[in-house]
Amino acid sequence: MPEIGIVGTKILGPKREIQHPGMILGLGGPAGPIFKSAHEYLFGPNGSPESYRNYNGVSGSCMAMRLEVFNRLGGFNEQYKAAYGDIDLCLQAINAGLRIVYTPYARLLMKEHKNRNNFIPDTNRILLNEKMSEIVITGDPFFNPNLSYQNYVPAVIEADLIYRQKHDGPTTQEVCKI
Repeated sequence: MPEIGIVGTKILGPKREIQHPGMILGLGGPAGPIFKSAHEYLFGPNGSPESYRNYNGVSGSCMAMRLEVFNRLGGFNEQYKAAYGDIDLCLQAINAGLRIVYTPYARLLMKEHKNRNNFIPDTNRILLNEKMSEIVITGDPFFNPNLSYQNYVPAVIEADLIYRQKHDGPTTQEVCKI
């Protein structure tokens, strides 16, 4: 479909737990994988990872796009050294009027998880924050505002926190933890 820019897949860990589906901006930091560590057939307050969804980002571990789209977007930004280059590319696609879609029907099994000790250079966080801070402050449009940005597995947040977020809004520092 011409309006689809990038498609992400369901990536499972060795125990069939979800590692990388779609990414939510502001989830657990600058951007996080929704349903992370949950069983792949989970059903909860945000539905299930078993259906197609639009997102602001998908993991670069396995994404598909037409060569024409990749070239038009200028490819990956090489300023990102360890993380977030995939989210940056997805945001470029959205700014170009394209959609980012997750499909649960392309499933990959990650036999071993390479750990970089959660090392993400501060420069990567700063680069991404410049591009997504408005979305983080207003809330990711593909994430229900009644769900917690602190839990990768969707969970309803407390009523008083919902009230504060609707009236005061989260700060960039609260959400991005930069």
